[in-house]
Amino acid sequence: MEIEKNSLKKFLKKDFLYRFLICLFFCLTLFVCLHFKEVKMDILEPGTLANRFIVSQVSFDFLDEEGTIILKQKALSELGNIYKIDDKEIRQASFDFAKYLSTSQNIKFNNEEILSVAGKFERLLMQTRFSDVKTIEKMNQLDLEVRHYVALSATAKYQEKEILPQEYMIYFAKRLLVLEEGLTEEKLIFIANYFANFAFDLEIDHFAQNNLRKLVENSVHQKYAKVLAGEQIIAQNESINFRHIAMLKAMKNAINAQRNLLDPYTILGNFLLSLAFACVFILYLKVYQKKILKSLTKVSLLVCIVVITMIFAKIIEYMLLKSTTEAIHNIRYPIIVPLAAILIAILMNNRLALFSSFVLSILFTETLEVERSSFLIVNFSASLIAIAFLKTLHKRTDIFGIVGKSFLGIIPLTLTFDLINRTFFLVSLLANLTASLIFLFIIAVIVIGILPALESIFNVLTDISLIEHMDPSCELLRRLALEMPGTYQHSLVLGNLAERAAHAINANGVFCRVATLYHDIGKLMNASYFIENQRKVDVNLHHALSPQASAALIIGHVKNGEILAKKYHLPKPFIDIIKEHHGTTLVYYFYCKAMQCFGEEYAKINEGKFRYPGPKPHSKESAIIMIVDAVEAASRSLTEFSKQSLEQMINKIVSDRVLDGQFDECSINLQELLIIKKTLVENLLLSQHLRVKYPEAQLSLSNS
Repeated sequence: MEIEKNSLKKFLKKDFLYRFLICLFFCLTLFVCLHFKEVKMDILEPGTLANRFIVSQVSFDFLDEEGTIILKQKALSELGNIYKIDDKEIRQASFDFAKYLSTSQNIKFNNEEILSVAGKFERLLMQTRFSDVKTIEKMNQLDLEVRHYVALSATAKYQEKEILPQEYMIYFAKRLLVLEEGLTEEKLIFIANYFANFAFDLEIDHFAQNNLRKLVENSVHQKYAKVLAGEQIIAQNESINFRHIAMLKAMKNAINAQRNLLDPYTILGNFLLSLAFACVFILYLKVYQKKILKSLTKVSLLVCIVVITMIFAKIIEYMLLKSTTEAIHNIRYPIIVPLAAILIAILMNNRLALFSSFVLSILFTETLEVERSSFLIVNFSASLIAIAFLKTLHKRTDIFGIVGKSFLGIIPLTLTFDLINRTFFLVSLLANLTASLIFLFIIAVIVIGILPALESIFNVLTDISLIEHMDPSCELLRRLALEMPGTYQHSLVLGNLAERAAHAINANGVFCRVATLYHDIGKLMNASYFIENQRKVDVNLHHALSPQASAALIIGHVKNGEILAKKYHLPKPFIDIIKEHHGTTLVYYFYCKAMQCFGEEYAKINEGKFRYPGPKPHSKESAIIMIVDAVEAASRSLTEFSKQSLEQMINKIVSDRVLDGQFDECSINLQELLIIKKTLVENLLLSQHLRVKYPEAQLSLSNS
């Protein structure tokens, strides 16, 4: 006894330690969410009117895009045009020069030598560009190649198709003399004088000019403007522009930079606030969800879902804040809370999901940089709609339909907030609605992806997975239908009765219906020893066995069922039903038979060998299945099927199990037992309804 007490104390200490660690983890996660929150700023949209004055809280520098544009425009205005000589005109002049050499008799130079020099002169003209002195100086500042650039006269006003002055040809000749070795000045002057007779046109080199403008534009440094603390940023009723938004962003960054996250008062305050949120959850669970609070697994699951939602919220906030796209940055109320609402409703219950949605909506309103009233109402409304329609959830893909209904529900709210905030523009409305649809779609994908993992880790059986276990094509149910049609039929009838009885006392009817399909799978090991699987022509195999051996075979289907359930990887709640659906009841028929065999020495009978190993039912669902299993089997043996006979039979079965202490370890009460008995009577009577008897004459007519 002392050893048992010590082990109990150790267990309680261990359980308390786990709960403390879970609570501490939850508080620390909330603390991180609260402590490292973004600075709250007014969310304004370009084109709207400011409803109040906005003053700078700190001194800051901001990127003045308008000023930067002005600087770029000024730098570009100082650039002149870049000209070149038309290549066709240069080639034509070269052709004429060659023709002149071939016809002239008074030239003292060798024709081949002079044509070679003329070719170099031609290439120089094609490479040369003309511009004003300022433009060439600017190119020098940018370390650009200006070797082939020639400065035009400052007084000349050159336009496209202007004629190049003749004196430039002598300049080119002297320049070529410097660039090329082995050339004589005499030959170059001869060529230059000839080319000076041509009136070359200048045309703008658009390619070189555009490249230069881009380089100059990129070389202009961005302009930053200084705003002092207390200086007005936006006046009341002033039209909001992108400059105002840039100033607000810069002010927020400056405030973030000045925040001292290591300040002990700030740390203590945020930790106390996180502790307050945790206490709200604990208080609600203690008052309204005692069963969940008692379960370490369910508390861990709740904390896990809330933490996942907080991580999702911070990721969304980070993406929105770091985005450089104005359409994304101005999303005012991202949809986040329905993620927790849907997961809690599916894995736990709707009431807890509703409460959690409300608390998380308030928490995220305080910690995220969102438009407060809009975010809170839209997120809570979307969660409420999702929870309401989760009753129609039968398979995982139905979640997309549920989030679609949530989206339809928040359309009027989005329109309302746009009208209230005077931001009703078609583009703004479509942007917010599109963002809401995308967020809800992402939530649906996350739920479908994460739900099986949470079910497996925390050993939770949801209605979705229950319905999946009802698939008659699964191997175990196919074996039941083929090898034990009697037991399978019994399980189907039992499932319908158990589901209705469970619904009557607000227990899990779907679980009862599905679990009963598997509660007798242990009979597969010895199917022919159970009467529902014996045909009338069969010999009852129990006639050849002693009462003790028969009882052992009957009782053995519980242990065999547990073995098969583990082999086919059935969920643990199903295994619990297999073990508990007979509790520790007596195999009464064979016990009485043994008493007859022993006669007056019946006291020598070991009653324990005629009792199921248990355990007793630990849940209302297990108790319901125990009652319905016994009632359904006994109802088949009734000679007179009436309401009175049913009531007497059911009352006796339930009373025997109450007196035998079978319901001592579950939370079912007498009032619920009365409701179950009444429900079973009504449904069994309906299942045995009478059919109209056709007259003999009518039958003969129909046969003819």
